[in-house]
Amino acid sequence: MSIGERVLKIRTERKLSQAKLAKEVGVTQQLIGQIENGENQGTKHIVRIAAALGVSVLWLESGEGEPEPPPPARITSSADQRLEAIKARLGDEQKHAVADMLERMFPPAK
Repeated sequence: MSIGERVLKIRTERKLSQAKLAKEVGVTQQLIGQIENGENQGTKHIVRIAAALGVSVLWLESGEGEPEPPPPARITSSADQRLEAIKARLGDEQKHAVADMLERMFPPAK
């Protein structure tokens, strides 16, 4: 099964339209259609697509393992999706460095 076939399978199981998935991912409906048809592998957007569908990136990319159940709360804003995609690429040290930088930029309210 290809990436596109897995996207189509889960999207239809979740009763999501291509338009709704595209909006959640922050891409066009046409791109979702191209991914499902095998015209585009969508690897640039794989983390956001997996998050929107509630499956693991590994399963979506390779078919290995099982898709995970949907998360309790869906990421809905494109800003949240971008932050989650960045977070997924960082190691622990990098996450601490980013958290320190953000806390300096946006100190807690007193």
